[in-house]
Amino acid sequence: AQSGVALALEDLLRLLLKSQDTFFVFGSFCDGWGSCLSKIDGSIDSDSDIDITFVLKSNSVHIPADCSASETSNCLKGCKVADYEDGHVCYASKEPSPCLSFNGATFRLPEIEAISARHCCSYPRIELLSPGYRSHISTQTLEAIRTEVLQVPRCHAVSASPPGLEGSRMRLFVLLKFFIKRHISSKVSGLKTYMAKNLLFYMLDET
Repeated sequence: AQSGVALALEDLLRLLLKSQDTFFVFGSFCDGWGSCLSKIDGSIDSDSDIDITFVLKSNSVHIPADCSASETSNCLKGCKVADYEDGHVCYASKEPSPCLSFNGATFRLPEIEAISARHCCSYPRIELLSPGYRSHISTQTLEAIRTEVLQVPRCHAVSASPPGLEGSRMRLFVLLKFFIKRHISSKVSGLKTYMAKNLLFYMLDET
């Protein structure tokens, strides 16, 4: 039900602002689980929020990884060149902050974070989906992820709940997020709750 509300919110934003394929609701609220670590009634924790990404129509970002010299020179025209390391993309910008927070407490709404983003002219190779890569994730699930990531134009984010990862795996994700958010993050600087998603995929891949 919560995922359905997120999709409805996404459609409503696009309709009101007359901007198709520009606004995306993502994160735990959109995934349908993980935005509340104390109840299962669809509510959102007071320290959780709804993430909305607004994709800017200005110049795309060029990620040099996995590009030949000719490919790089061909797509630099009009693109912002980025540094890429360990899955993180950094590029120069005049924007003071890519994220704006809106406190919805007055209207009994959760906090909303609006994040500006840019398309990339190409994306780095995904090792998990590379030919010949050996994984413990089932072939059916890998194909579902491949379809979601590679066949959707300019995919901006990967869901924490791809097809086939429900039930006990969902509970594992919530448990990982609980430990990171409520306990580990207070002792380790820079640790983000979205790393629970990374850890979940790593565990599924390895075991």
